[in-house]
Amino acid sequence: MLDFTIDIAKKAGQIILSEKKKLVVEKKSRREIVTNADIEAQKFINERILSQFPNHDILGEESFDKEKDYSQSSHLWLIDPIDGTTNFAQGLTEYCVSIAYYNDRKPIMGVVFFPEKNLLFTAESGKKSFLNTKPIHISGKIDIKEVVLGGLFSYETEKNLTTFDLAKTLYPHIKTMRFMGSSVMDLCFSACGILDGTFGLSLKPWDMAAGYLIAKEAGAKITTLKGKSWSLFQSEILIANPHIHHQLLNIIKK
Repeated sequence: MLDFTIDIAKKAGQIILSEKKKLVVEKKSRREIVTNADIEAQKFINERILSQFPNHDILGEESFDKEKDYSQSSHLWLIDPIDGTTNFAQGLTEYCVSIAYYNDRKPIMGVVFFPEKNLLFTAESGKKSFLNTKPIHISGKIDIKEVVLGGLFSYETEKNLTTFDLAKTLYPHIKTMRFMGSSVMDLCFSACGILDGTFGLSLKPWDMAAGYLIAKEAGAKITTLKGKSWSLFQSEILIANPHIHHQLLNIIKK
C-alpha cells in the first residue's frame, strides 16, 4: 500500500506542475481559493484509490460529501491535493500533495510529496518516519529559548486572530517563529527537525492526517492546545518534542 500511495503522490505532483503552466484560480471565499491543479490532482488521486479500493471512503479537500459522517468510516483516505494552494498560486514552492490512510480512525500510513522540492516524507504506523528513504527524528532541543516554532493558519479570520494572539504569547519565550503557509509542511518540517514544533487551530482533517503520523513516528508529542489527546477530527494541534511540548503547553495554559 505504501508504494502504491507514493506512486500516486508523485504522479499527482507531475499533474500539478503541468497544470501550473495554464494556471486558473477561482475564489471559494474571501481568503480561500482553488486552482485547476487542485481539481485535476484530486480527481486523479480519487480515481486511482477507488480503482484499487472501491469500498474505501475518500475525504478530500476538493471532493467530499457534506452529508456524510466520515468519522464513522472504517477505511478512510484523507487527501489534500495541494496543501498550500495560496503559496502555489502566488508562485511560491512551499506546497505539497498529502495522502493518508486511516483504519477505524487509527493512522496507518502517511505520504507527503513536495513536487518542486522533490521531497518525499513517508510513515507507516510503528515503522518510523522517512525523508527520501532516510529516517528522520524530531528536534532534540531542550532549551525553549532556542526553539524555532511554526504557526498554522486556517481560512477563518477570527481563528487566525487567535493564532496571532497565541504567537504573541509564545514569542517572548522562544527564539523565533515562522509561518510557512502550509500546515502539512509545518508538520513534516517539525518531524525532521527543520522546525522545532508547530501549533494551529481551526484546521481540517486533511490538513493534519498524513503529517500527524509522520511527526508521531518521528518522536513528536502531539496534543490539542489544551493538552488533550489529539484525534483525527480535532481542529487544533500542538507538536514538539516531549520536553519542549510541556513548556509550550504551560505557557499557553497561563
